[in-house]
Amino acid sequence: MHWNHEQRGCNRMHKHGNAWKIAAALACALLLVVAAQPESLKAQRSGQGAQTSVRENCDTLFSQGLAAFDRAALQEAFDAMEQARACWLKKSGGKETAESARALNYTGLILSEAGQYQDALDRYAGLLAVVQELFGEQSGDAAVIINNMGEAHRRLGNYQLALDHFQRALAIDLDVYGEQSAAAARDYNNMGGVFKALGDVKKALELYEKTLEIDTAVLGADHPDVGLDMSNIGVALLDLGDPHGALERFEKALALHLSLYGEDHPSVALDYSNIGAARARLALYPEAMDAFAKSLAIRISVYGENHPDVAMTYENMGGAQQTAGDLTAALGSFEKSLAIRKKSLGDKHPHTLNNVAMIGDIYLEKGDYAEALSRYFRNVNVRAMWNRKSRKFIPHFPDSGGDYRLAA
Repeated sequence: MHWNHEQRGCNRMHKHGNAWKIAAALACALLLVVAAQPESLKAQRSGQGAQTSVRENCDTLFSQGLAAFDRAALQEAFDAMEQARACWLKKSGGKETAESARALNYTGLILSEAGQYQDALDRYAGLLAVVQELFGEQSGDAAVIINNMGEAHRRLGNYQLALDHFQRALAIDLDVYGEQSAAAARDYNNMGGVFKALGDVKKALELYEKTLEIDTAVLGADHPDVGLDMSNIGVALLDLGDPHGALERFEKALALHLSLYGEDHPSVALDYSNIGAARARLALYPEAMDAFAKSLAIRISVYGENHPDVAMTYENMGGAQQTAGDLTAALGSFEKSLAIRKKSLGDKHPHTLNNVAMIGDIYLEKGDYAEALSRYFRNVNVRAMWNRKSRKFIPHFPDSGGDYRLAA
């Protein structure tokens, strides 16, 4: 099968930013598989009124799941996808199809987004067997699932396993599509994410630049993924202590995304947030807050007040305010972020717990040690944004996907 060429054109990947470039690919691919079936086969599937009704019901459930996923209503999305999968399996007499596999893929995505990475891995393992049976062991579709598994391992901190999966996917994609392909670019990009997590930022930067080179050649310089690639390069440069170089990449990404989407788009919000983080590193705090404010306004307009991306923007605003010494404003921003995360992600999600630790840092700086300790004890895995020795702003890089998103 040759459907992976379309994977990075799926709207969901751009709507949610970089996190979906890896894992949503199969959903796009399988949609194309269904759409590309011969008309005679489509007619056979919908020849009877009752069959048409069943199919429409399955499609409706799947669409409801996608809509809930867009709103970050993860439990609602998971339930709808499970129902859609059961509907399609009932329609096929219990036999796995591209449609049921598509729903199964999304349940894995939802579990991963909810922080249940091992459960997501279990889903992907079953899905891989289905995809290999449907399309072949060395198919591009199988490579997508192997990538998904690699991403789950990365989130679990199993970096060598993640790298093994990404390299395995790359070998398949090079054989199926060749070096100059969007699939190969995805694999190089995801490998870069692992090397970055392992602290080899120079290797990550090399792979991100390779991704950009391929994407520019294959997709064109004006493709939105090129902007995302530039953002990844900027994040790596920021890690390497080059905020000026990072800011230049972020501003190029912003210009590209503005030309493609206009102001009111999630990718533009991501770019403004990245720019804010780079400016904060340069101690340009008013300019940083201006960029964060633009990002916040777009995200509230697009997603509503209670979306995780809105929470991340408040978090980064708080980090800049804290570094600038405005602890009262920082506490307010962190509290807003925490309230949203409790609603959208739950009390035990890693991002929620991280938020609690940030509030503890504020109380520690204020000298309220009892309140600081009470916050820290709520989070056994503290990841503070504040480096008390260097007193420098350290942007938070969430575990949101193979493409590292700054301030997303």
